[in-house]
Amino acid sequence: VNVTDEAAVRKAVNDITKEFNGRLDIFVANSGIPWTQGPAVDGELSHYHKVVSTDLDGTFYCARAAGDIWRRQGKEGTDMNGKKLENYSYGSFIATASMSGHIVNIPQLQAAYNAAKAGVVHLCRSLAVEWVQFARANSVSPGYMATEISDFVPKETKNIWKSKIPMG
Repeated sequence: VNVTDEAAVRKAVNDITKEFNGRLDIFVANSGIPWTQGPAVDGELSHYHKVVSTDLDGTFYCARAAGDIWRRQGKEGTDMNGKKLENYSYGSFIATASMSGHIVNIPQLQAAYNAAKAGVVHLCRSLAVEWVQFARANSVSPGYMATEISDFVPKETKNIWKSKIPMG
């Protein structure tokens, strides 16, 4: 689903919940794109909006769609079909943030990405308080990983990253 489209996210979450016996137990929000344009003052504003829209807004849209279901499940104690929920106590929302939401990475410059991922971390902290009656919300913050999100990064930069990882 295009996580930057709130209506598409809501439809996908509802459709999949219906497909899976009308109940939602867990949701993992795991989308993100990198900032690829160097210093923030030099980057295109449209790229900034795309990064924040995907990394932060998309997580927010997923949380809202899942949270609506969990709030109803918690209040009514039933699935979408009106059947009593068995073995259910709370929904569980997990969002992939990044170590970049906690630190400023070097040597790459990626203020927009760092800010978006810090927003994901704090969004989950805030939702944990808001949703205390019907769901948990947590974030995970992976470090450097060899995935397509970093394919554009020069080998020299990746070598610097690797040098900072205790186990290499």
